[in-house]
Amino acid sequence: MIWMTLYGRDVFWIVTIILMFILGGITGRKVAVIMAICMVILIPLGIVAKEIVQRPRPVIPKEDVILPADAEYAFPSGHALIVSANAAVVLALFRTTRKQRIISLLLAFEAAIVCISRVYVGAHYPLDVIGGILLGVGISFIFIGLGKKIDATVMVPIRKFVDG
Repeated sequence: MIWMTLYGRDVFWIVTIILMFILGGITGRKVAVIMAICMVILIPLGIVAKEIVQRPRPVIPKEDVILPADAEYAFPSGHALIVSANAAVVLALFRTTRKQRIISLLLAFEAAIVCISRVYVGAHYPLDVIGGILLGVGISFIFIGLGKKIDATVMVPIRKFVDG
């Protein structure tokens, strides 16, 4: 759980985006671009939401602390925000073949474990994680809905660059 909390958001999902872009074909590139856009939008949005809500992190006795608490506020969970948005994008768009569906389910499972790890290590209350999931999935659906605009404005130039 500690490993999932430390590396399951930034490192894992950045590597996933890069691999999807390189190895995922046309669909994988689109998914990678939408995930990257979601991350770029959600990181500052999560920070602003934390400052508005100002919910403190759980208070845990020093002898029971698994990881030291972050200095920022708790609601919504930034980890849950990012991983759930990316999982939603993958589940919605990367499911044409059986292999893609399996990859999508594995990535969604990883996202779920990261969300659980945030409560397990004492960094968040369950409601912080639920709030992060709802906000992350909601924002990701906006960009999934803008898929045709993203195709026209971002993917066409990328295809021209990559294909020749």
